[in-house]
Amino acid sequence: RVRFSLPDSILFKPGSSELNKAAHVELDILGQLLKNFSGYITIEGHTDELKARGLNYANNWELSLGRALSVMHYLVKEHKLPENRVTPVAAGSRRSIAANTDEAGRSKNRRVEFILSFDPPKDD
Repeated sequence: RVRFSLPDSILFKPGSSELNKAAHVELDILGQLLKNFSGYITIEGHTDELKARGLNYANNWELSLGRALSVMHYLVKEHKLPENRVTPVAAGSRRSIAANTDEAGRSKNRRVEFILSFDPPKDD
């Protein structure tokens, strides 16, 4: 199992699941690397503990799922990753990696994580 992440600031507009132009560059590099991967890819959206600021999201769970889905759709559409091996997951603020007490910590928590595995995804 391999786990890595990309910060939300290079992928999305604040409070949105819409990919920005810089995201396409990063996801194109990632898509090229993953196109020959024969295992499973889990894409987890993560947020900080502040209330979701976007107008289209009732809470951080919805925002985190929207972000995971946006990344998944891009990789499936643009890089032909097999949809049956890519799983989007909403983590919301549940799996913080830093304290949410200041902007530096919150920015670390706003991320999209990728988990690569040859075993089918399961709940952690």
